[in-house]
Amino acid sequence: MIVLLTGDDQHAIQEQLNQYKAEIDAQWLTLCYHRFPADHLDRAISVARTRSFTGGKKLVIVENCHLKQWGDTELSTLQQLVQVPEFTILVFVATNLDKRLKIYKHIVKYAKLFEFPLIPVWRTDLIEKALAKLAAGIATQAKKIKLVLSTVTLGSINGDCCYSPNAV
Repeated sequence: MIVLLTGDDQHAIQEQLNQYKAEIDAQWLTLCYHRFPADHLDRAISVARTRSFTGGKKLVIVENCHLKQWGDTELSTLQQLVQVPEFTILVFVATNLDKRLKIYKHIVKYAKLFEFPLIPVWRTDLIEKALAKLAAGIATQAKKIKLVLSTVTLGSINGDCCYSPNAV
């Protein structure tokens, strides 16, 4: 599987990378988990193409891929994407991309594209959805460890607070 993660929301990108990392057997993590900077693309593709010693999944991450720094040499290296086995998760991580580039078009032929933009502060509806998703994730994790959560009302968004100077 080849994946392209892009956007300014570094937290969401890191969470996605953690999900991929969780798919790797923990006892083989040192052999099956590899990170490369963008200028070592040839090594990253070479590692991604080799079989895993463990027979399980392997994760190869290429970080800071802005694609503008890559030229014809890297494009010829990326021709090998078709040879990446299905048990390998090859992830390209970029903050912003120029979708007009030939190299971008070549990568998205083979990769799943996931975009992680930051939520603008005026889009309260999207912020509420993100918070609901986060709360659901917390509740799921709490359930797994048999932790009971309770809700606490902190007042309205207008700035009211539950603090009372008379409280002991």
